[in-house]
Amino acid sequence: EAVTSASIDTILDATNNEVEAFYPVIFSNFLKPEKIASLISSPGAGGGGGGGGGGGDSGGAAEEEKVEEEKVEEEEIDMGGGMDMFGGDEGGGDY
Repeated sequence: EAVTSASIDTILDATNNEVEAFYPVIFSNFLKPEKIASLISSPGAGGGGGGGGGGGDSGGAAEEEKVEEEKVEEEEIDMGGGMDMFGGDEGGGDY
């Protein structure tokens, strides 16, 4: 059975969803039986994928992590300065 804009409207009404009037027409044109068959039969047409690989030499990754840790520690050093972000002296105040 073909997907029609009327069948999409029926589903939308039954589920209390509202969309602009042109969406059912667009989707019914896209969901022709030929297009559905090609979508199902095409292996991984876009999206996802990747993520594999890795493994191999992990020594470089550990060294890189150590360097990153040192950078973080350097950024967290308190340099003093005598003022807080509101322009007053550090340590006291109502904030």
